[in-house]
Amino acid sequence: MIINPIQTILKMKKSILLLILIATMIVVNHSAYATLKRLNNNPGVVADYATLVAAIAGKSTWDTLYVEPSNIAYMVNSTDVGSSIAFLDVPGKVLIGNGYFLDPTIPNSIQANKMGSYISTTQIGLKVSNGTTCIGLTFGSTFFFNKFGGQVYNIKIISCRLGGVSFYNNFTVQGAPGSVINYTNIILHKNYIEGSISASSNTLIDSSSVFNGISIQNNIIGGNIYLSPFFFVNNNLIIRNNIVGGIYEAHQAYCANNIFLSTDTTQFNFSENNLKNNIFVAVPFVINNTSNMVNNQFNVSVSSLLVPFSASVAADANYLLSGTSPAIGAGVPNGSILVDCGAFGGPDPYKLSGIPPFPTIYSLSTPTVIPAGTNMNVTISTRSNQ
Repeated sequence: MIINPIQTILKMKKSILLLILIATMIVVNHSAYATLKRLNNNPGVVADYATLVAAIAGKSTWDTLYVEPSNIAYMVNSTDVGSSIAFLDVPGKVLIGNGYFLDPTIPNSIQANKMGSYISTTQIGLKVSNGTTCIGLTFGSTFFFNKFGGQVYNIKIISCRLGGVSFYNNFTVQGAPGSVINYTNIILHKNYIEGSISASSNTLIDSSSVFNGISIQNNIIGGNIYLSPFFFVNNNLIIRNNIVGGIYEAHQAYCANNIFLSTDTTQFNFSENNLKNNIFVAVPFVINNTSNMVNNQFNVSVSSLLVPFSASVAADANYLLSGTSPAIGAGVPNGSILVDCGAFGGPDPYKLSGIPPFPTIYSLSTPTVIPAGTNMNVTISTRSNQ
């Protein structure tokens, strides 16, 4: 007699998930991740929530939400009053996804489940409430740090894939003059950002708005970093160890260990920047009004910096440094430790495919049938991802 093992495998997968959750609770801070809930919209799967809307409504019952992988987008449809931006209203909560670039046609051994955790909206973009942490998620539109004036603070976007990032002030009355916004403790680390990180006069932000404790580190940015020097007072603005495809404009920033791929020398503005150990593909150009400028390299070819482009690997893997890259060890040293320039350098480097820093299963092998009276051999491969 042949036994169909599907039900057995499903039970094992549930047990494996529980083991992973227990391991995760050991690894991370207990107080921040005290109550865990599951969100899964795959047909036939039983979880705490089947929709993100329901999870938001039940936010008082959880601290951390596992946004489990699915080919069906998790939709956010709620908005602030007077806003055209969807609002993921989960203050002080942590949302954890499966990562991205897990296409099963691309060979890799990062996650056993190749689906991502995709959050989408019918609005022009998405924002989260103050105190929110997002890890390993894919956002289907531009991500806004948005407020009707006042405070935007303590938001962490880590190892996510985003269409773009905008520091934007929204208004009830179109064309109203900008209001003061204080952006405090905003973390953008290890993300794959297809567009730009931007804020400018077009977003109608008052010139006395303040960046205080903004950290943009170890990201791959396809577009620009454009934080207009004329519209912000910057305190502790750190832009370090990124790969930037476009131009750069920011005021009073610590700008170090970045790789700038643009060859357009007319669109860089490092006003009052502390500019250290960056690498430019562009030829040497005049940089005025910096507070300090040392050990920057110019006219460095992309072919010498990065691995050869390949369509057979995940998109972010094309930004790895080549074995002989001039970016290796070219960053500002961490004490006696040499530091690479680019997203994969420094003490907290970019993680391929946005894999969260928690235990995961990257390979699960089970037989399709099991003869009666025999054991079922299951092979599971795991990694800590620390």
